[in-house]
Amino acid sequence: MGKKSRLKRERRAHRSDLLQRLEDSHQRIYKDAEENFQASLKALSKLFTEYRAEDVVLALNVSDLWLPNISSQVKHQFALGAAVSMPQEQFVEIKRLDTYSEFCEFIGTVYKLLPSFPMLEDYIPEPDWGDIHIALNGNYPAIFYGGSVERIPDFIEAFRLLRADQPEVTRDLALAVMLQDQVISHVKPETVGSADGILPGHIEIPSESHWIECLEALRCVCESVQSYADDLNLNLVLKQGSFKQPTTESSFGDAVIQGTSLPAFLTRTNGKLIPISLRNATSVVIDFWDEWVSGSPLGESAPVIHQIGRFLTLRFGQDAVVEGPIRLTSRTGRLAKRFAAVLRTDKKFYLIAMLAPEELSTLGDLERQVRQLLATADGWALVLEGRGQAMQFRRKDGSQPGPSDIEILAVLTRVATSWMHLELPKTNARVL
Repeated sequence: MGKKSRLKRERRAHRSDLLQRLEDSHQRIYKDAEENFQASLKALSKLFTEYRAEDVVLALNVSDLWLPNISSQVKHQFALGAAVSMPQEQFVEIKRLDTYSEFCEFIGTVYKLLPSFPMLEDYIPEPDWGDIHIALNGNYPAIFYGGSVERIPDFIEAFRLLRADQPEVTRDLALAVMLQDQVISHVKPETVGSADGILPGHIEIPSESHWIECLEALRCVCESVQSYADDLNLNLVLKQGSFKQPTTESSFGDAVIQGTSLPAFLTRTNGKLIPISLRNATSVVIDFWDEWVSGSPLGESAPVIHQIGRFLTLRFGQDAVVEGPIRLTSRTGRLAKRFAAVLRTDKKFYLIAMLAPEELSTLGDLERQVRQLLATADGWALVLEGRGQAMQFRRKDGSQPGPSDIEILAVLTRVATSWMHLELPKTNARVL
């Protein structure tokens, strides 16, 4: 027994020692990363003071838009954040960035000073340049697709649908798209480089042809955006020196994940508006308005419901969609909930219900109310609000569809690219 007890004590001590060494190693790694982050921030700020603020921001943008650097967007957000957070008076402007050789010397030094972000830059976004266009106000502008958000066109379309009754909101999105389109249109695809074979976090000095064309494009954008100065949403413009960049690696990482590491797509430097982190411009607008009007009812106004009905009709056909607003009614009662549309298929009828995330808990009750109304012997109908019309569905045998023929599609009325936690209720309804 004595020998066995001693062996057990030794094994416990060994496990305890191993756990302690792992904890110590983790603490050292965390401490080293934090020290590197602080040192990089200080060194970059010192480097930037030697140049004009405008030149620094433009040079970082040129590097950010070089296609082989698409997997190092976090590094560029860090550098741009450091630059726009510095007060104007700190830039002593003893050096210029007028030539390609001066740009190479500057940006090469920046690369050496940047920290690595292996946990944040662990993937390669889709490389693109003018490959994706969206329909917007009768035009088809090009947008950036490969960025921190996957399927950004879907977010843009959902945002436009849910904000159809808020022109000041959609105007911000249109401006962000316009800036992306102008840069993409001014820079030839053959000059933006190739991302073939790059690894996550890869960064390299852009070619001279890209530097020339991209810098010219950015300066053209700076001039064109001045005409929108009076209508700009100032919350999406960072005034030079007013931005408070996260000062620790952990807080910066959290900001990147939440999409707030650069919460604007323009900066105002010496009175001039300059774009920043253009690949993320559309997602910045989407997330800003999510925070700004969070909690406001969306999806219930007539313009929004009409847009959603039209959206479905264009994709599924007029015979398959009944556009809302629609209320479900019978001889004995009527549901309070308005539906945005009804989608018909050969086997099912889908009621499109717009719900805010905080309303998900009511989805089970809504489903029960629908089933109870559909099960009434007196029959049921759809009241098309604002049109003075009602309609009924019939099977081939003349009978009305019952509860088993109807499903609810709950469409969330929140559009955001940041992380979202949802508590899904127990229900047969689908949540989109």
